Amino acid sequence: MSRTIELTRGDTAAAQVKSKKTTPIMEMNINGYTGDDFAKLRAKRILLNEQIETGNLWNRGSRDLGMIEHTVRAGNKVIEQIYCPLPIIYQEFKDDTERFLVTAKLMCVLFLKINRVVQHIFTLKLQMNDLDEVSIVFEGQRHRQYVNQEPKTIQLSGSCKLNSQEK
Repeated sequence: MSRTIELTRGDTAAAQVKSKKTTPIMEMNINGYTGDDFAKLRAKRILLNEQIETGNLWNRGSRDLGMIEHTVRAGNKVIEQIYCPLPIIYQEFKDDTERFLVTAKLMCVLFLKINRVVQHIFTLKLQMNDLDEVSIVFEGQRHRQYVNQEPKTIQLSGSCKLNSQEK
């Protein structure tokens, strides 16, 4: 039996939550990556448990890889290190799929908002595929960086293996 938990534009539970701080924290460009690029890498880490692969970084040297990984992983005072919470939640609720999906959605929203990955979440859909995998569809909007430019939108879809606990 496949269960789905979905958050869409009309859902007032999380989509209408606004960040207290509308002015973004300063984001630096590092090695050709913008703040929006790092936000997308963080979203992939949080939602899909994707780790940075050497082949995806244009064959950069190990020093550059270390700086990029540090920038993606660096959290804030609340969450010291950005990671995917889904495998940990699954270990707690693997016998109750509906409870897992509800808890996972809430934690994903929390991680995405508290780490300033996005300001607004338009879509967050979680669906169990197998016993140890959840498919995810996500769309969110970053904070406005400049007055004369529209904020970037991050769109992701993929699946997260739940029996791996890389942190």
